[in-house]
Amino acid sequence: MQINKCRLEELRNESHFTFLSLVQSLIEQYPNIKNLFAEVIEKFHKNMNMEFKLVDLQRSSRYTKQIAEADKRRNKATVGISLTVAANLRHFNPDVAESARAIKIRLKSFNSYIETKPYTEKSSAIQILVKDLKENFAEQIHTLHLNEWINELSDAQNQFDSLFDMRNEERAEFPTEKIAAVRKKSDKLYRKMVAILEAYALLNGKDDTTDFIKELNAEIDYFNLHIKHEKKENIAAATVADIPDKIYDGRPVVPTPVVSHNNEQLTFTEDFSLSYHNNDKPGTALIRINGKGRYKGHKLVSFNIISADKAETKGNF
Repeated sequence: MQINKCRLEELRNESHFTFLSLVQSLIEQYPNIKNLFAEVIEKFHKNMNMEFKLVDLQRSSRYTKQIAEADKRRNKATVGISLTVAANLRHFNPDVAESARAIKIRLKSFNSYIETKPYTEKSSAIQILVKDLKENFAEQIHTLHLNEWINELSDAQNQFDSLFDMRNEERAEFPTEKIAAVRKKSDKLYRKMVAILEAYALLNGKDDTTDFIKELNAEIDYFNLHIKHEKKENIAAATVADIPDKIYDGRPVVPTPVVSHNNEQLTFTEDFSLSYHNNDKPGTALIRINGKGRYKGHKLVSFNIISADKAETKGNF
């Protein structure tokens, strides 16, 4: 009985680990099959443990809980502002009531905008709101005694921005090349086991391998179907962390940006490729982020390249 081919290279990191974990579990259910793989099974287990650690590192962050708490703090501040405004809409003093109505109109557009927005767009909206309230609604803010709430929202946003930046820096350090190498080794060991099993079945008959191969093929078919029907996202909708200024040293500057989609960091070479323009001299350079795998389309971002003498002048300023 033939073993179907699994398109391992097309699986995302999470799915790749899940498939091979299922294979690992299936092997444990068939002692006769496990014995066939004696020369490679320990290496396979060890490599899978390494892959698990890397996948777990990619999907988790020490800042996730803190970011969620900072977001709650932002929400609490906006609710506090809204409740204060609502409580003053029927105030006996017409000036207070009118101030409340003016702020309510501004908050309505803000609340409807951020309802389904991701963290980054919500942050931009809050920054704009705070600036607008301080600059264009100062009299109304004073009348409604909202200054403390506005300052709390501003402080909460600053805290959120700081944590979000730290998480982006953490993710930028994720060992993308390492997980690619570990995946490649896992694939090699898996295919070696497949070759051993196919050779055994060919030489010794298939009766004691049929059930295992049927179950393995069922998993392979499922994951291949998952790849086939997986909807491709447009990478133009992804979020790209700001790229700090780079100093020109005579060679083309090729930074790898941190790209995220739906609060998940994408993997360079797996989810996207990069091409550069005007990156061989001081000035504004462009990076074209090209979707791969589950992603289609492209996105353009820019960054600044500064000469060494300007960088030195900037540092001494």
